[in-house]
Amino acid sequence: MKIGQNQASIPYIALPLFFPYRLMKIFLDCLPQGFDNSACNDFIESSPLTTWLPVLNHLQQKFRLSEGTWEKIPQGANALFGLRDDVIVKLVPPNWRRQGDKEILVAPLLEGKLSLQTPKLIGSGEIDNWIFVISSRLSGVLLADVWPSLDIEQKRSIMIQTGQVLRELRTVTFDEDIAIKVDWPSYLQDLVSGCLARHKRRMMPEGLLAQVLPYIVAAGDFAKSGELRFIHMDIHPWNLMANQEDGRWKLDGLLDFGDAIVGSMRCTVNSGHSCFKPLAVVC
Repeated sequence: MKIGQNQASIPYIALPLFFPYRLMKIFLDCLPQGFDNSACNDFIESSPLTTWLPVLNHLQQKFRLSEGTWEKIPQGANALFGLRDDVIVKLVPPNWRRQGDKEILVAPLLEGKLSLQTPKLIGSGEIDNWIFVISSRLSGVLLADVWPSLDIEQKRSIMIQTGQVLRELRTVTFDEDIAIKVDWPSYLQDLVSGCLARHKRRMMPEGLLAQVLPYIVAAGDFAKSGELRFIHMDIHPWNLMANQEDGRWKLDGLLDFGDAIVGSMRCTVNSGHSCFKPLAVVC
């Protein structure tokens, strides 16, 4: 998801202040402040690696990360950097700090719980009011990089594996008062109220735009409360890692928890290959 496109419409639940990472605040006066969404996107996309090195080198020393050369990773919307094959650093601007908050909360929650690897949290905190998240780097390649070249049988296999991961996510346990829990009916109503504006910003053709609300109405009441579930909310080929075994590709990793919530949904959203189309239209 491109940050800044639909942030205002998604309810924000502030995380409790007693999390240990909140205690670590670093000030280097290296990162910009007060950017609007558009300027922030431009800064992250266009700033060369040298702009970020003072922050990255400080974190490398502070957390005793391995020696090596940093690389700027173009995927994703937040500032993302890699150190060898070991470490990923994500820098989240104040505009979307909730994404960093969720990454820090969810990474330990999912560690060792799925058949796929997930990033292990190494360190976190604030630096110049930006959230930093240091995590292990997953092996493999982005599914998006290989998906177009897969034959239909391999694609079918990947989809079956994706379904298995969705089932595993439904069994993840969490505290009843977890900070990312939403009031499900209100949450969906907010999404419905803002969906036309979101689709207009994304330049949906007028003919399709006119069908959105009738489609949602025809779908019926899919907001009925059910058992609380962990919901990733952003599973697609750019957030899935794959590895090749015996000439066949298989899923091997899941990442990016910046949109995760806990809600009463009866089916997990998979925005890349949606298994729940009415909600995909709402979102």
